[in-house]
Amino acid sequence: MSEPAVGKAGWIAVYILRRGRQYRVSLVDAPLADGWTIDEEQSVCLDASTDLEKLKGDINRRCQPPLSRDQAVALVAALRGHVLEQPIGSKYSTIELGYQKYATLWRRFCASLIDGLIFAPLTCLYLYAPVRSASVPLQVLAYVTYCSAYSLYSIWMHGKYGQTLGKMACKVIVLDVSEMPLSMKQAALRNIYSVVVVPIYLVVNIPLILRGVDITSRANSTPNQILMYLAMAWFALEIVTVLANAKRRALHDFIAGSVVVRI
Repeated sequence: MSEPAVGKAGWIAVYILRRGRQYRVSLVDAPLADGWTIDEEQSVCLDASTDLEKLKGDINRRCQPPLSRDQAVALVAALRGHVLEQPIGSKYSTIELGYQKYATLWRRFCASLIDGLIFAPLTCLYLYAPVRSASVPLQVLAYVTYCSAYSLYSIWMHGKYGQTLGKMACKVIVLDVSEMPLSMKQAALRNIYSVVVVPIYLVVNIPLILRGVDITSRANSTPNQILMYLAMAWFALEIVTVLANAKRRALHDFIAGSVVVRI
């Protein structure tokens, strides 16, 4: 199809391409390599002064990584000015149409609350039930379960489903940074802090349990205080990193090569 003539508006072909559950938008031509097929074809009228090569580059950038179908349709609508109420070449087009895909902070926060509520009975059972009056082996078992249960749950659920129950309820999922399913190794790396720190807690406190010490009364001991400060520092780094990038990837996401997106 020919490009618009100088001084006149012209029509160009716009294609929504599909590969599995991934979508992208292509202008004028429709490269069908790498498994992409045409899902929908539309025509868009642009001013003759539009730099098509620059526009193609902008569209390709917005389609990295591939979009959902709703985002692809929104991008085509933006080309027409139906969404942003401005032509794609205006200052408003600098807004990334795919940003909502990664706007997951509140959903992740709510998911954490839900997961915390799921494990609240275990915490209450350990802290307030008469476990400390039980046999020493039972106390050790209770402490190991208390320390490791949430980490094991998080690793297994993320590795198997990409979601905990909380994330399922809040409709977010953890994917590889290429937005393919997360591996079990990546799920473990996302929980690297607990993978490292939980064994330290066990090494520090199990000997005390074996000697008959009530470790809940030693929460302010030097080793536990150090671990508490490390947890605060880690949390601060997580907050800084998640606010410093457009995809809202936290420190553990960079370590694991993962990203959280809306479903």
